[in-house]
Amino acid sequence: MRCVAYLNEYLDTMTKIIMKFGGEVDKYIGDAIVAHFGLFDPNDANLPEHTRNAVRSAVAMNQAMIPFNETRQSKGLGVVRMGVGINTGDVHSGNMGSTERMDYTVIGDNMNLTARLCDNAGKDYKEENGNVTHLRNILITEATYEIVRDIVVVEDKVIHIRVKGKEKPVRIYQVYDVKG
Repeated sequence: MRCVAYLNEYLDTMTKIIMKFGGEVDKYIGDAIVAHFGLFDPNDANLPEHTRNAVRSAVAMNQAMIPFNETRQSKGLGVVRMGVGINTGDVHSGNMGSTERMDYTVIGDNMNLTARLCDNAGKDYKEENGNVTHLRNILITEATYEIVRDIVVVEDKVIHIRVKGKEKPVRIYQVYDVKG
């Protein structure tokens, strides 16, 4: 039961941050949250602001983990780590499923790439040259970086990671803060 209480507290904290920045939670998958920004806004002119809000949300979520983990440690519990992947691009949305059960969701190549970023966030990554890099908790694709480059603080080192479903390595940026 303690696990359920902790998980609900974590999901509640993260969901409130996502919503504060205009995001919508698509679903919870265990301790993971699938969210999107700007999906219901048909005005493409707002895309840059939705993308900026997604990155702002990720940084706020990462910062919220500090007091969250301090509270856990004060209770003798372990530290929780999280990772965020952000990608910008076209997706397909709608009611999907079977005749017995349907859910409104978001799918497509861009969603798959985002999931692969989440899989790598906060973990050690072995580069093709053999070097091992510990990736930051927030990873963004080049498509996202081009939109938010004026507000993000990123690692100097740009990484190209191989992700399932992609023939070529994907260029990613490691975010650790936003300006303003």
